[in-house]
Amino acid sequence: MNQFHMQGVKSTAKSNFGGGNTAWEERKLNSYAFSETRLVEIVDKISEDEKELAHMIEEHEELIEHWWFKEYAVKEDADLLQFLCIDNIKVCCPNGTFGSDCSDCAGGRVRPCKDNGDCSGDGTRTGTGKCSCNIGYHGELCDECKEGYYEVEKNSTHTECKECDESCDKGCDEEGRKGCHECKKGWNMTEDDGCVACDEACDKCTAGGPEKCVDCSDLFYKDGTICKACHESCKKSCSDGTPATCEECKDGWTHTETGCQDLNECESDKSPCSSDEYCINSEGSYKCSTCHSACDGCTGAGTDNCNRCKPGYKLDDTNSCTDIDECDTQGVCAGEKQTCVNSPGSYKCNCDKGYKLKDGKCMKKETKKTVKKSASKPPSTSSSSKHKLKKKIKKKRRGRSGAWELLGSLLGFCVAGVILRRHIGALVATSIGFWCYLYWFTQRFEMMKKK
Repeated sequence: MNQFHMQGVKSTAKSNFGGGNTAWEERKLNSYAFSETRLVEIVDKISEDEKELAHMIEEHEELIEHWWFKEYAVKEDADLLQFLCIDNIKVCCPNGTFGSDCSDCAGGRVRPCKDNGDCSGDGTRTGTGKCSCNIGYHGELCDECKEGYYEVEKNSTHTECKECDESCDKGCDEEGRKGCHECKKGWNMTEDDGCVACDEACDKCTAGGPEKCVDCSDLFYKDGTICKACHESCKKSCSDGTPATCEECKDGWTHTETGCQDLNECESDKSPCSSDEYCINSEGSYKCSTCHSACDGCTGAGTDNCNRCKPGYKLDDTNSCTDIDECDTQGVCAGEKQTCVNSPGSYKCNCDKGYKLKDGKCMKKETKKTVKKSASKPPSTSSSSKHKLKKKIKKKRRGRSGAWELLGSLLGFCVAGVILRRHIGALVATSIGFWCYLYWFTQRFEMMKKK
């Protein structure tokens, strides 16, 4: 219904009127404002933009027309939503109400859920009317603050809650660290400043710094008055800085009689690395590095740790994979004008100077003479066509030129005929002019044919 009002009624408020004689426009607008023409324009606009609404208007066309001519025409603020959806087809409820009987939402229809939540089924014939509270609020009417939030303001109609400071544990009663009821782990409650951040080593503290710890955090141990870090192999707490007192070992370490020891993943039955990599162990971990390009699998870096040699390489006397020089092998690059060039693990056949590879053979490159011969060939079909086109254009131009000359000559004979008539008489002048023109025309025609 909002679309009907905003897109339709408002957009056609002064349709086809836009200034000039204001009094005349107002008279005309009065007849247009509540006309059937305007109603059709509104429905057309809705049909273009909102198919669902357009379908509903079409289904209840008679009710829409009744509202337009009997309600809106009498009172411009007549509510279409109230008339159509609530009072007649009964698919909606007024705001702040819900259900088949349009009952009031929790907290009342004016400010349901105290404006701190959403009423289930608000404005519809469905729902329960119960409140779904916004973040930070709870209660049947969403008028109470959740734990971790405090009341900024509260009265009979309104409640405002804000989040406690990050250092607070178990709630707060005012803004900032001073308002905390208790401090979270890693923070210490002080009289002047409220919760103060402890050193990372402290679970609880009296002030900043590892020497001010009351209790140590996980992975730290108390050495006199200072909390120190456990060994890197420890997953939880310890009693000193050695791996022997770790309560539990991290991944990559294994628990033995002497404490947490590094687990060598590289010695496991199945290597954690891919077939073209080798494993390098480290404290509590490992990494994979790529084998040498000569190796088909390896146990370490270099060509002397290959499991096998790749094609193009062979095992030498030092048990290292070395390149095979295929160019020393008979029959390699044996084609005419070919030269063998060796490369690591492979080779290629190059053509001699002045030749290039074509269809697997070295063929002689084209010389300048060959290029000149190809350039002296008769013009292609496309260039021949261009030549014919140019010739045709020239012929047309000559034709136009001849026509203009003929017209000019005819005009000249007419002028000469007028002059002769004054001196030798009309009949004689006409006869002479005719035969002269006929002779000229015949000669001119023969010339144009030759061209």
